Amino acid sequence: MDKEIKEALEKIVGTRRVTDSEGACWAYAFNDFGSFFNPPFVGGRPDIVVKPVSTEEVSQILKVANQTGTPVVPAGGREGASGGAVPSKGGILIDLTLMNKVITISEKSRAVRVQAGITYTKLRDHLRKAGYWLGNQGPGGPMGGTLGGGIALTSTGFGGAQYGQYGENVLALQVVLPTGEVIETGSLSNPDCDWYHRYCCGLDASGLFIGAAGSLGVITEAAIKIHKLPAHGKARTYCFRDVEAACRALHEQDSYEWLFNHMVLVGKHSIGMTFPPGSPPFQMIPPDTEVFVNIQMVGYDELIVNRQGEIMDEIAKRENGIVLDFPPMKEDPMMVARLAGIGLTCFCEIIYPILQVPVLSKYVLEEFVPKYQDTMIRVPGTPIPYWVLMLTGITNHAKTDFTFVYGVDVSNKETRQDSYRVYHELLSHIYSSYGGGAPHAMAKDMYTPHWRKNLKPEYASFLKKLKGALDPKGILNPGSLRIDE
Repeated sequence: MDKEIKEALEKIVGTRRVTDSEGACWAYAFNDFGSFFNPPFVGGRPDIVVKPVSTEEVSQILKVANQTGTPVVPAGGREGASGGAVPSKGGILIDLTLMNKVITISEKSRAVRVQAGITYTKLRDHLRKAGYWLGNQGPGGPMGGTLGGGIALTSTGFGGAQYGQYGENVLALQVVLPTGEVIETGSLSNPDCDWYHRYCCGLDASGLFIGAAGSLGVITEAAIKIHKLPAHGKARTYCFRDVEAACRALHEQDSYEWLFNHMVLVGKHSIGMTFPPGSPPFQMIPPDTEVFVNIQMVGYDELIVNRQGEIMDEIAKRENGIVLDFPPMKEDPMMVARLAGIGLTCFCEIIYPILQVPVLSKYVLEEFVPKYQDTMIRVPGTPIPYWVLMLTGITNHAKTDFTFVYGVDVSNKETRQDSYRVYHELLSHIYSSYGGGAPHAMAKDMYTPHWRKNLKPEYASFLKKLKGALDPKGILNPGSLRIDE
């Protein structure tokens, strides 16, 4: 890194919050999830890391980068699986995790305004003490994930079945553009407005940055919808003998818009991996079960919530579902981490209409697994290959998050390269087949190359022009979404 650039950064934030040491920079070359597929497959290390504490400092950093043509990558908790915070051209990495304050809870807007580096865990704890919670609870596993990262990737999480993906909960953003200019979107574009609303303010500029994976601007603050803590909750569990019946029932249940979340295990293997044989929950599940469904509802009146549960039961029974008196399944904040085992797993997550799931699951269970299960990591102490096929209710309106997780051998260069090749063959197939899918998050890897390859030319051209207009020197997160290609 050029000595003058380092000195300029130190002048902005102080010497204690800037480092170009080789060890520190290599630590930022990896995401916490899918890190074995970062270098050499995706990106590399930054040349220097800087940790601002304010929007003004971020603005000054970007002005230095823009003036010198230095690449910049914004980073939050680095818990993503698609390489968004992994530098592709070195340069400056802006670690936003010190920007982690709750700025205000707005009663009149029913919103919370925060700095983008706050973790979902910290924000949820803060809101709970005030009697509130987030509708979409944030990512279902990485507890170090930050709100800014979730917005930049338009993340999904628990509660999405009722409240939508995280971008749908954004009311306003503060963003630093690649040139260092600071803008505020939604109602905050009116300097006299002290409350938060996304629409009826002209262009929905917030939408430009939601899901842009840090390619168009650095999100530094956000106003997010909040809700009174529900007083009551109810969970219902069903077993089905076939995927089609389970999906028809879930599709109808979802249409009432009462489901806070759903979790579906597809195939006996997935059920056995989640509830080990011999365990009390496993013993309750009928032996001919092919699909296990758990739904959760929340509300403020016990009578209403109970009646909703009865209606959900009736729908399941019409599709020959068996209602189980299953023990409550509490939210597991470490679910994704637990599924990842020791980190040697491939995550294939994609948004699909619930009614399209049967044909997709058939491909995974009847073609992909039999073909590659001998190469999958085995469960320690057993001969069982590690894989789980599940659906989670982290998006809404007749859609689900189709998640296939399987273990891979990355113990040497050859098996690592082969695993990466097979992984992308699978991603390409499920993205473009069976009516097409919508990637739940993209940046540099995972579904990104397949999304980019399949883009309609007119849309690809539009994105490239948008990138050129906001970032004429191409400094901000080069390679992100591959829209600068």
